[in-house]
Amino acid sequence: MPTPATLLAGNVLAFERGRVSGSILFDTLGDSRPGGEVLSESEPVFHGQFETGDLGFCDFAEMFIS
Repeated sequence: MPTPATLLAGNVLAFERGRVSGSILFDTLGDSRPGGEVLSESEPVFHGQFETGDLGFCDFAEMFIS
């Protein structure tokens, strides 16, 4: 079930069905201690009825909170 993106005041920013995907390649350094090293990270990819195109999620959200 889709969940709307809302501001703290309850105003709805966006409501859409879709998916946000991305990936992070993380090296645990081969030990049992917490932490490690991020080797690579991809930009989020938006899939859905109203794709944001070149606009990143933070830029999209900033339009509503500035």
